[in-house]
Amino acid sequence: MGYKLMTYFIKVSLKEVMDKKIFLLLWTSLIFSGRSISSSAGASVLGEPFCSNEFCITVSNDEITAEPGLCVVIPCSFTTPSYFKPQHLIWFKCESNKICFHSEKIFHTNKNTPPYKSEFMGRVSLLDPDVNHQNCSIRISDLRESDSGFYQLRVNGYSDRASDGFTFNKRTSVNVGGFRQKPTMTLPDLTEGHQTTLTCSAPALCSTSPPGISWMWSGAAEKDPLINRSITAFKNETLTAVTQRHNSTLTFIPTAELHNSNITCRIRFSDNTTTEETVNLHVNYVKITGNADLNENMTLNLTCMTSLSPAEIQWMKFGSKTNQLIRTSVALHNNTAIYLQEDRSTLLIFNVTAEDAGLYICTSKHLNNTIKDEVNVTVMCESITYYCVDFLKNILTLIACC
Repeated sequence: MGYKLMTYFIKVSLKEVMDKKIFLLLWTSLIFSGRSISSSAGASVLGEPFCSNEFCITVSNDEITAEPGLCVVIPCSFTTPSYFKPQHLIWFKCESNKICFHSEKIFHTNKNTPPYKSEFMGRVSLLDPDVNHQNCSIRISDLRESDSGFYQLRVNGYSDRASDGFTFNKRTSVNVGGFRQKPTMTLPDLTEGHQTTLTCSAPALCSTSPPGISWMWSGAAEKDPLINRSITAFKNETLTAVTQRHNSTLTFIPTAELHNSNITCRIRFSDNTTTEETVNLHVNYVKITGNADLNENMTLNLTCMTSLSPAEIQWMKFGSKTNQLIRTSVALHNNTAIYLQEDRSTLLIFNVTAEDAGLYICTSKHLNNTIKDEVNVTVMCESITYYCVDFLKNILTLIACC
């Protein structure tokens, strides 16, 4: 149904191009209002022109819905009799579907005539400032729920050189409220120790006031000292002539402790309303735990944990004499055992000797991603003291060795 409405709308726009050269108006209206206007079956988005005394206006037949804090475009075009030359456009906002009064004026193309409704100051603008193009579409930024109501147009100009004007009876209904769009978060692959940047994008705005964007951590991240050194940046991205996307980036160095922590991006709009999105962080890491400072004949007990799943976990030892891959299934020494679980591997070496000292590396591989951690194991030998006595010289010699 929505596709048919949009197709019909474009056909109407092309016709208007040929007759009135206002394609820009309708194309912009399609972008910003087509999604939020709910139309009944068989009705066009803009409807048919409504005419009175050769003054014609084309606006939406259906209520336009929008969200607080964002913006709305009220699509509109008009024609006047040949004897009338338009000079200024005035928009009114009414609380009910009745004729609006001058006290309800929200916009005037004459800059010397400010609107009486002060709450609309600086928030209303024409999409096309040239009145001669007969494009009366307006954009209202920083929407508030109080902006809901009926909007009516008046055109002022000259008839046979005399000041004249006409107020169109056809009005457009706008409803501000409903579900708030959530921000969009871009989450790259996170690897422990590698600097990364998260991006949070607020819903696309045609607002004149940029929203506030803040980041909030939960879980272990709240106590991580690296988070205190994270860097945030704010930037704007122009999407069209009337819309911008506001982004915030957060740059930090992930740690294993941040795995499964949550981070929230909160958007605060000019009307003090908020919307937010929370994501769970998956940090790729390998971490070796265990006592690496041993004495001879003790047991080396190292556990390698990984966040990759499923993962192929391997141990490798670099020593003073040989470098070897400690395999998980074959060629293990009699005093060596490896126990595998889904996310970890435990290496046991019983009755260690000086030969077992060295650099131990654990690698975790999943698809094309391989990460590692390492630990330096030291083995202190047990000293044996020998006493040598020279009775002739009356000398006692102590010799200690491993």
